[in-house]
Amino acid sequence: MKRVKKILVVFVMTFAVLGTWAALRAFSAQAAEGPKMYTITYNANGGEGEPEGQKKIHDVTLILPSEIPTRAGYKFRGWATTTHPQDIYPAGAEYTANRGAKFYAIWDVNEYTIHYNANDGFGAPDDQKKIKGETLVLSDVMPIRVGYEFRGWATTTHPDELFDAGAEYSYDRGANFYAIWKQLPYGANKVTLDGVKEHHFVSSDYCFIETEKCVYLLDKGIEIPGDFVENVEAIVDAIEELLGLSYQPDTYEQASVNKLYGVYSSPEYPWEGWKAGKKIQIFLNVNSEISYAQRTGAMLAKIDLYFVETEDPESPTTLPETEKQAHIDYAMIAHELTHTFSQRSCYTSKMMTEGLADYVKVRVLNSLSADHPSIAIAKDHMVLHNWYLPEAVNADTAERIFMDDYHNASVIEREDGYYVGRVLCTFLSERFGDDFYRRYNDIIYAKHLMYFYGIWTEENAQAFTDGMKEAFGEDVFIEFGNWCVEHDQCQRIIYKE
Repeated sequence: MKRVKKILVVFVMTFAVLGTWAALRAFSAQAAEGPKMYTITYNANGGEGEPEGQKKIHDVTLILPSEIPTRAGYKFRGWATTTHPQDIYPAGAEYTANRGAKFYAIWDVNEYTIHYNANDGFGAPDDQKKIKGETLVLSDVMPIRVGYEFRGWATTTHPDELFDAGAEYSYDRGANFYAIWKQLPYGANKVTLDGVKEHHFVSSDYCFIETEKCVYLLDKGIEIPGDFVENVEAIVDAIEELLGLSYQPDTYEQASVNKLYGVYSSPEYPWEGWKAGKKIQIFLNVNSEISYAQRTGAMLAKIDLYFVETEDPESPTTLPETEKQAHIDYAMIAHELTHTFSQRSCYTSKMMTEGLADYVKVRVLNSLSADHPSIAIAKDHMVLHNWYLPEAVNADTAERIFMDDYHNASVIEREDGYYVGRVLCTFLSERFGDDFYRRYNDIIYAKHLMYFYGIWTEENAQAFTDGMKEAFGEDVFIEFGNWCVEHDQCQRIIYKE
């Protein structure tokens, strides 16, 4: 029995010693490893700029970072361990829990998106941002719908509340605004063509055709073939590509449909209040005696619109009474639309203006004739100004002739400028490339010249001449004169006794 007790005593003492040793070893290991640490991480939760992670020491209070993340349109509320929290820690708050944590940024909406829908129109303003608690001034940009008047903005297409352009908006919520329209007289008379040449359309009332780049405003009694719009649109695209100029440059601002002089008799002006934005306005009119163009677009007179083939293909005859047997004069249309393009960018001399239009119509009709049969017919019967001049163009006379611009010529003789101008453009294209006009245009535009077609001043004439030298070199007129002699262009002169 004593032996058993002795063994038990030894066992108990051994266990106590071993337990103490294990405890000491565990304490020593803990002392060597340092205090217990917990990992704290941060997630911006749709924002950006979250702080770097931290270490939380056991039983030691941790101060959360003071820097905060950002998120467009939102205000930072604080940090939480879930995205739908009950407890939120502000930036710089104390964290005492002895456990790790993954903090998510919690956000409050701080701004709202205001979106504009042109509602079958075009030119709606860009989106705006409404800050919570602040009043927003709505955009003063008004959209356009051909044949309609803009009344205001509303959140439904059948509204109880209308907001004017530039009005105040104080609601703390986003909005999808729709343009609200009032139809103008003849605004319902929108038509389309089927693209088939033989299917002629005859306007019994004022009506219009709208495309991406143009608005066609038809008088009563206009007859056009079904492929008319398709061909004119191809011409517009070709002019834009050839000249390197946009039909709607940033510098051009025009909204209203112009009341063209000598076209509509008051009070019967059908397009009162109409707007077309930067779209090219193409009028087709019965009573106008001539076709012409301006920055807003082109006036195509019925008397000029058609030609019929004659025995002399260089002299097609205008016969508006025989439209169905005749052909559209797309060369004339290309000429006039070139004026619109050039005038929307800047004004230049009469010779350059008319010469460019004749040069472009040749290039454009040549490029389109293979794919557009009606344009091919117009190309084959195109008339070019190419006759005797008062004076031959050569190295000695070229600069003086350009500067003089035939400004004292008679109505008939002024078309000498068409011929010399077209030859000049041909030379510039051959020598300097197809972008020659854009180069010249940029220089003339920078000079801010105010020029009215047909009104010649020595100051402007000198500026236009200097612009040519700046664009193409000091000897450009000498080179042009020599080129004319070499190519037998502008050399035939009127015989004088």
